[in-house]
Amino acid sequence: MPMTWEEKIAYHKNRSNQIAQSIIEQIEEGIDKWEMPWHKGLPQAFNRVTGKYYGGNNLLILWEECLKKDYSQNVWATMRQWNRINSGVKAGSKGTLVKFVIPQNEIEEYDQLELELADDQADDVDGFRIFFHYVFNVDQVTNNRQNQIGIFDTQKSGFALIDEFVEKAEVDVEHKGNRAFYSVKNDLVTMPHKASFKSVNDATPLENYYATLLHEIIHWTGHPSRCDRSLINKFGTPRYAFEELIAELGTAILTTQFQNRNVPRLTHAKYVRNWLTILKNDFNYFLQALKLSRTAIHWLFEKTEILPFELKDHYNRLVDEKFAESLDDYVKEIKADTALQKVIDSWDELDEAARERIMIFIRNEFSEKN
Repeated sequence: MPMTWEEKIAYHKNRSNQIAQSIIEQIEEGIDKWEMPWHKGLPQAFNRVTGKYYGGNNLLILWEECLKKDYSQNVWATMRQWNRINSGVKAGSKGTLVKFVIPQNEIEEYDQLELELADDQADDVDGFRIFFHYVFNVDQVTNNRQNQIGIFDTQKSGFALIDEFVEKAEVDVEHKGNRAFYSVKNDLVTMPHKASFKSVNDATPLENYYATLLHEIIHWTGHPSRCDRSLINKFGTPRYAFEELIAELGTAILTTQFQNRNVPRLTHAKYVRNWLTILKNDFNYFLQALKLSRTAIHWLFEKTEILPFELKDHYNRLVDEKFAESLDDYVKEIKADTALQKVIDSWDELDEAARERIMIFIRNEFSEKN
């Protein structure tokens, strides 16, 4: 029996929440190993007919479906869309529910072909038009060989293609020292020489080098002349942990598209607990980081023109002062929790007078607040 409108809203929300919880749990489990769930690869979900990428919770839902069902590609379309290109959905296949929310004043500007080929009805809620579609993976359709598209149609190896990508992006890269970093002040990416890199887990030294380079290039896109993340990308500031999450997710998408391994970086471990504190309070920050990383990648693909197909319009996300300040509030909580934890951990080592002073302070604080 088909789901009602209310059931679809509840289902999509519950599934999004389950994926959020799963990602948080995987981050917690990977702290000691410096491994995050996206290190296994984060392919962008692509609509075969419209040429657009899925974003937000839809991207996470389709990513999870690919992992669970072991689909060969993250390529999707509705039943009507597959039929339009003579690729019928196999009997017994079950669709995956995705949701689109479009401001009513932007309906006329939206891709009309996509709306016409939707498989489900829409509804208006608080100034937005909400659509639910069931989409099917390319592995669920007949005649699918003609639809299996390579992200890059080239004879070049993955490493040579990344070199071309960096050159066309006009990234200023210098090789020296033993540390990889991006300097906003000098607008310069500094990388150790390739020979300095070693194997990490199953990744070769060259895979390690190129994963690190792509990570720094995501940071490079944050310059005011590009995607402008200047409110959060100053190294050493409390907000920088969020910039690192953007770079982590952006690197996962790029390494997947270039078929290169993503490599866990020990230096990022210090940011993980900050991510956890923020994401446990509000998982929307993960979605914001994902949107900002995809904005960076879209900028890079527009600049380099390296994709073998036309790049569709993308709604670019920017960092405003209100959003940056909301990060500061969480950072204050993290610092307060850390200070309290230090007191708790060292309680047995304190003398009686010190304990009494702390207890007096706490009683006074509670008395004032009450």
